[in-house]
This record gives sequence, C-alpha cells and structure tokens, in this order.
Amino acid sequence: MLSLVYENPWTTIFLLIVASMCLNSVIGALRGQ
Repeated sequence: MLSLVYENPWTTIFLLIVASMCLNSVIGALRGQ
C-alpha cells in the first residue's frame, strides 16, 4: 500500500477526497437527526 502511494500520489489525493465525502455524508446524516 505504501509503495502504491509513493509511486502514485494521485491515489492518495483520491482516497482523501473519498474519505472526506464519506465523513461529510455521515456528519450530515447525524445532524439531520
């Protein structure tokens, strides 16, 4: 996994964006309640 990150930094950026989107949806759902 680390070698993949070192070889392709765009993978890390993509994973960070996906993680932030998931967190935003979860927080939004919790606040909706």
